Amino acid sequence: CIHESEIKCDGKCINPGASNDYCGAKGLCDDSNSANSKGTECGDRYCINGSCSTACSTSDGFKLCPDETGTCVDLKNNSENCGDCDKKCDESAGLHCKEGECKCNSGYTECESTHKCVDLLRDPNNCGTCDHKCTTSDPNGEFVACSDGVCNYSCNNFYHSTTDGCVKDDAHACGEEQTD
Repeated sequence: CIHESEIKCDGKCINPGASNDYCGAKGLCDDSNSANSKGTECGDRYCINGSCSTACSTSDGFKLCPDETGTCVDLKNNSENCGDCDKKCDESAGLHCKEGECKCNSGYTECESTHKCVDLLRDPNNCGTCDHKCTTSDPNGEFVACSDGVCNYSCNNFYHSTTDGCVKDDAHACGEEQTD
């Protein structure tokens, strides 16, 4: 499941706090273990925070979407209605609804230039910071990977790796013969 608030029931990712078909489901609800549960079908009632209710409670962060005629949705965790009806999070960019705001999953950062969620520790186009691209064509070596937010290179002899590519070693550090 993509969203941290979801679990898998009958092969579908559901939010047990808001699903009218699996209201209050727990654990691996497809499993018959007693610690797991498929929850309750609410029928014509609404699933509010894991319990069936006859009213859509706006005080708990739920709202009928579209207004007054639609489905009772959890505005805190619904990427189609995040914070309000029809306020969508761009899931293709990695944004999901958390506490009523479109945010990246843990370990990812939203870059302002692209409005996409990226892993600054491993993304060669956003290595260490947004928009810091590792040089992939270096005549003195080759790019290996963005690791722990640092561009790493395998450099030719007499060159060393920096965050921006391969740089010629200082003559004294290399042991090259000094010319006068």
